[in-house]
Amino acid sequence: MTSAISSARLLLDPSLLTHGLDQLAALDPDVAAARARIGDPALRTRDPGFVTLLDVILGQQLSTASAAAIRARVHALVEPLTPEAYLATPPELLLKAGLSRQKLAYSRDLATATLDGRCGLDDLHLHDDEHVIEHLVRIKGIGRWTAEIYCLFSLGRPDVWPAEDLALQVGLQHLKQLDERPRGKVMRALGEAWRPWRGVGAFFLWHVYHHLTRRVAVPIEPVPDGARPPKRTASPVKRARAKPPVKRSRTKTTIKTATKKATKAKKPRAKQAASQRLRPAKAKPAKRRGARGRA
Repeated sequence: MTSAISSARLLLDPSLLTHGLDQLAALDPDVAAARARIGDPALRTRDPGFVTLLDVILGQQLSTASAAAIRARVHALVEPLTPEAYLATPPELLLKAGLSRQKLAYSRDLATATLDGRCGLDDLHLHDDEHVIEHLVRIKGIGRWTAEIYCLFSLGRPDVWPAEDLALQVGLQHLKQLDERPRGKVMRALGEAWRPWRGVGAFFLWHVYHHLTRRVAVPIEPVPDGARPPKRTASPVKRARAKPPVKRSRTKTTIKTATKKATKAKKPRAKQAASQRLRPAKAKPAKRRGARGRA
């Protein structure tokens, strides 16, 4: 079904996100309580079109940090980032930038579909959520999650619910104090109570996940102009190993140091006992025996 979408309900402005959160908090006391503790999430939007959809594909099944690094390399490599320029980029350079061969095939098919009209991104804003999702999943490499993320971030749809998103599942588990992480049908069923603000709920659950883990959970971020891939630095573990040993204060006694001292004090006695146990016994004079083999 095709229908015009009212721009008044689109999440393309922070004030509209705030309004949606007010409505959601009125529907759900758990949201209201968590919102009072952690505040509101920031609204993140992306321009609709090829670049945003490409970025969502590049981030599929990757951590936020890994996806951001690959996007930065691709944006630096292909300038300007248009379907034509992307198809003209040698595949080996894109593989070197971090794409898997599967994502290389998906992204090139997206560029081709954008040019030959199969993708038809220009008028998607005129259609309802399900029509947009059904249209996008026809493109190779675009599943429901990718289409839902595009609807949420680029089209500002307030009731899109990416139920397969891991961070949303973890966030809802924590919010509702569930015994296990909700998935698939259970996740979709729980989201029904938040209609028509499930998209707002998604933003809030990413916010909850961030406060739980201190990791950015939002699946897509804008790539700054002139972005370059970050320089590789030593991992925190390697940096920790490289540091000189820290001098500890002698006056401060902890459980660890106290245990160490006690163990050290017992060592000489333990060694003495061990040496006594291991000392060979004095040889006794052997008894004269008869012929070999005799009992």
